[in-house]
Amino acid sequence: MKLILFVIALPLVLLSWLAIGILFCARFVRDLKWDGIILTAKWRRWVLRFWHYSTTIGTAVVYHPAAFVHGNTEARRVIAHEKVHTRQMADEMFKSFLVGIAVLFVTGDALLAFCLWTSGILWILVHYLAALLRYGPKRMYRGAEHERAAYAQSDCLHGESKSWLELETLDQDR
Repeated sequence: MKLILFVIALPLVLLSWLAIGILFCARFVRDLKWDGIILTAKWRRWVLRFWHYSTTIGTAVVYHPAAFVHGNTEARRVIAHEKVHTRQMADEMFKSFLVGIAVLFVTGDALLAFCLWTSGILWILVHYLAALLRYGPKRMYRGAEHERAAYAQSDCLHGESKSWLELETLDQDR
Protein backbone atom coordinates (compact mmCIF):
# COMPACT_ATOMS: atom_id res chain seq x y z
CA MET A 1 0.00 0.00 0.00
CA LYS A 2 2.84 2.41 0.75
CA LEU A 3 4.11 1.77 -2.76
CA ILE A 4 0.83 3.09 -4.17
CA LEU A 5 1.22 6.33 -2.19
CA PHE A 6 4.84 6.58 -3.31
CA VAL A 7 3.86 6.28 -7.00
CA ILE A 8 1.01 8.76 -6.62
CA ALA A 9 3.35 11.23 -4.89
CA LEU A 10 6.10 10.72 -7.50
CA PRO A 11 6.09 14.30 -8.87
CA LEU A 12 6.49 15.60 -5.31
CA VAL A 13 9.10 12.96 -4.45
CA LEU A 14 11.28 13.77 -7.44
CA LEU A 15 10.94 17.54 -7.03
CA SER A 16 11.75 17.44 -3.32
CA TRP A 17 14.76 15.17 -3.84
CA LEU A 18 15.94 17.55 -6.57
CA ALA A 19 15.51 20.54 -4.23
CA ILE A 20 17.64 18.89 -1.54
CA GLY A 21 20.20 17.94 -4.17
CA ILE A 22 20.43 21.57 -5.28
CA LEU A 23 20.78 22.74 -1.66
CA PHE A 24 23.54 20.15 -1.20
CA CYS A 25 25.39 21.21 -4.35
CA ALA A 26 25.05 24.87 -3.33
CA ARG A 27 26.53 23.89 0.07
CA PHE A 28 23.52 24.96 2.16
CA VAL A 29 23.11 21.44 3.59
CA ARG A 30 25.33 18.50 4.51
CA ASP A 31 25.04 14.85 5.54
CA LEU A 32 22.55 13.52 2.99
CA LYS A 33 20.89 10.35 4.29
CA TRP A 34 17.88 8.20 3.51
CA ASP A 35 15.18 7.55 6.09
CA GLY A 36 13.01 5.17 4.10
CA ILE A 37 11.96 7.24 1.08
CA ILE A 38 12.62 10.50 2.93
CA LEU A 39 15.85 12.18 1.89
CA THR A 40 17.29 14.01 4.88
CA ALA A 41 20.08 16.51 5.39
CA LYS A 42 21.30 18.95 8.02
CA TRP A 43 21.65 22.69 7.63
CA ARG A 44 25.25 23.86 7.55
CA ARG A 45 26.28 25.98 10.53
CA TRP A 46 26.51 29.21 8.50
CA VAL A 47 22.86 28.83 7.38
CA LEU A 48 21.77 28.78 11.03
CA ARG A 49 22.62 32.48 11.28
CA PHE A 50 19.66 33.13 8.97
CA TRP A 51 17.36 30.12 9.47
CA HIS A 52 17.12 28.05 12.67
CA TYR A 53 14.32 25.63 11.81
CA SER A 54 14.09 22.14 10.47
CA THR A 55 12.21 22.30 7.18
CA THR A 56 10.18 19.79 5.20
CA ILE A 57 10.25 20.06 1.43
CA GLY A 58 7.80 17.42 0.20
CA THR A 59 9.40 14.06 0.97
CA ALA A 60 12.71 15.57 2.00
CA VAL A 61 13.65 17.13 5.32
CA VAL A 62 16.48 19.47 6.23
CA TYR A 63 17.03 19.27 9.97
CA HIS A 64 18.60 21.69 12.38
CA PRO A 65 21.78 19.87 13.52
CA ALA A 66 20.49 19.87 17.12
CA ALA A 67 17.67 17.52 16.03
CA PHE A 68 20.15 14.67 16.29
CA VAL A 69 21.34 15.17 19.86
CA HIS A 70 20.78 11.72 21.35
CA GLY A 71 18.50 11.49 24.36
CA ASN A 72 17.04 14.93 23.70
CA THR A 73 13.22 14.89 23.95
CA GLU A 74 12.95 18.04 21.85
CA ALA A 75 15.11 16.47 19.14
CA ARG A 76 12.84 13.42 19.05
CA ARG A 77 9.81 15.71 18.75
CA VAL A 78 11.32 17.67 15.86
CA ILE A 79 12.01 14.51 13.88
CA ALA A 80 8.46 13.23 14.52
CA HIS A 81 7.01 16.65 13.59
CA GLU A 82 8.80 16.74 10.23
CA LYS A 83 7.75 13.16 9.44
CA VAL A 84 4.13 14.21 9.97
CA HIS A 85 4.67 16.88 7.30
CA THR A 86 6.00 14.32 4.81
CA ARG A 87 2.84 12.25 5.29
CA GLN A 88 0.68 15.37 4.93
CA MET A 89 2.35 16.16 1.61
CA ALA A 90 1.72 12.61 0.38
CA ASP A 91 -1.94 13.07 1.35
CA GLU A 92 -2.12 16.33 -0.63
CA MET A 93 -0.70 14.52 -3.66
CA PHE A 94 -3.27 11.75 -3.22
CA LYS A 95 -6.08 14.34 -3.18
CA SER A 96 -4.74 16.08 -6.27
CA PHE A 97 -4.36 12.72 -8.03
CA LEU A 98 -8.02 11.89 -7.35
CA VAL A 99 -9.08 15.32 -8.61
CA GLY A 100 -6.95 14.80 -11.72
CA ILE A 101 -8.53 11.37 -12.35
CA ALA A 102 -12.04 12.83 -11.94
CA VAL A 103 -11.23 15.66 -14.37
CA LEU A 104 -9.77 13.14 -16.84
CA PHE A 105 -12.98 11.09 -16.78
CA VAL A 106 -15.24 14.14 -17.05
CA THR A 107 -13.31 16.15 -19.65
CA GLY A 108 -10.97 13.62 -21.29
CA ASP A 109 -8.23 16.26 -21.02
CA ALA A 110 -5.11 14.35 -19.95
CA LEU A 111 -2.91 17.45 -19.81
CA LEU A 112 -5.33 19.24 -17.49
CA ALA A 113 -5.59 16.11 -15.33
CA PHE A 114 -1.79 15.86 -15.14
CA CYS A 115 -1.47 19.55 -14.23
CA LEU A 116 -4.06 19.18 -11.49
CA TRP A 117 -2.27 16.11 -10.12
CA THR A 118 1.14 17.81 -10.04
CA SER A 119 -0.37 20.97 -8.54
CA GLY A 120 -0.87 18.96 -5.33
CA ILE A 121 2.69 19.97 -4.50
CA LEU A 122 1.34 23.46 -3.75
CA TRP A 123 -1.95 22.55 -2.08
CA ILE A 124 -0.50 22.69 1.43
CA LEU A 125 0.14 26.41 0.90
CA VAL A 126 -3.62 26.95 1.14
CA HIS A 127 -3.27 26.26 4.88
CA TYR A 128 -1.01 29.30 5.25
CA LEU A 129 -3.42 31.49 3.28
CA ALA A 130 -6.38 30.36 5.41
CA ALA A 131 -4.35 30.99 8.60
CA LEU A 132 -3.45 34.47 7.33
CA LEU A 133 -7.13 35.24 6.83
CA ARG A 134 -8.08 33.69 10.19
CA TYR A 135 -5.32 34.95 12.47
CA GLY A 136 -3.39 37.62 10.59
CA PRO A 137 0.25 37.67 9.52
CA LYS A 138 1.74 37.13 13.00
CA ARG A 139 -0.04 33.76 13.42
CA MET A 140 0.10 32.63 9.80
CA TYR A 141 2.79 29.97 10.32
CA ARG A 142 1.67 28.42 13.61
CA GLY A 143 -2.00 28.90 12.71
CA ALA A 144 -1.79 26.81 9.54
CA GLU A 145 -3.78 23.62 10.11
CA HIS A 146 -1.01 21.32 8.91
CA GLU A 147 1.38 22.94 11.43
CA ARG A 148 -1.19 22.68 14.22
CA ALA A 149 -1.71 19.00 13.38
CA ALA A 150 2.01 18.25 13.31
CA TYR A 151 2.55 19.98 16.67
CA ALA A 152 -0.47 18.22 18.17
CA GLN A 153 0.78 14.82 17.05
CA SER A 154 4.42 15.26 18.04
CA ASP A 155 4.32 17.31 21.25
CA CYS A 156 4.23 15.38 24.51
CA LEU A 157 0.76 15.04 25.96
CA HIS A 158 0.02 16.64 29.32
CA GLY A 159 1.11 14.27 32.06
CA GLU A 160 2.78 11.94 29.55
CA SER A 161 6.40 11.55 28.57
CA LYS A 162 5.36 10.50 25.07
CA SER A 163 3.60 12.18 22.18
CA TRP A 164 0.36 11.07 20.60
CA LEU A 165 2.38 9.52 17.75
CA GLU A 166 4.46 7.49 20.17
CA LEU A 167 1.38 6.29 22.04
CA GLU A 168 -0.45 5.29 18.86
CA THR A 169 0.54 2.25 16.87
CA LEU A 170 -0.31 4.03 13.62
CA ASP A 171 3.14 5.55 13.21
CA GLN A 172 5.21 2.84 11.56
CA ASP A 173 7.79 5.34 10.32
CA ARG A 174 9.75 5.34 13.59
